Amino acid sequence: MRTALKPWPLLQLWLRRHAPRAATRARSCPTPDIALQLAPGQSLWLTLARGEVLHLQRGRLALSPAPRALDGWLALPHQPLRAGEVWVAERAGRVLLQAADRAVALLRRPA
Repeated sequence: MRTALKPWPLLQLWLRRHAPRAATRARSCPTPDIALQLAPGQSLWLTLARGEVLHLQRGRLALSPAPRALDGWLALPHQPLRAGEVWVAERAGRVLLQAADRAVALLRRPA
């Protein structure tokens, strides 16, 4: 009488050798800061995540969050920033950056 091998154990042996290995989780590395520069009078729309930080290094900047409708009016508040000041995004959204009469250098630190 012949003994027939079942294909299942052979398949398991083959899979052990040829199956892709489970990827090891990469350690979370801190995301590098992003340096931005604006020429005098230049403006830029940025999309920020909640908690992102803008650190103004040089120049003066007018920062305006995305327009919001308030009682039928469109509000576009702006906040002036000077060199050395920091602004943290309270909510995710778009922000308008407008450079004053001098060149602006700032760092964008992801959340």
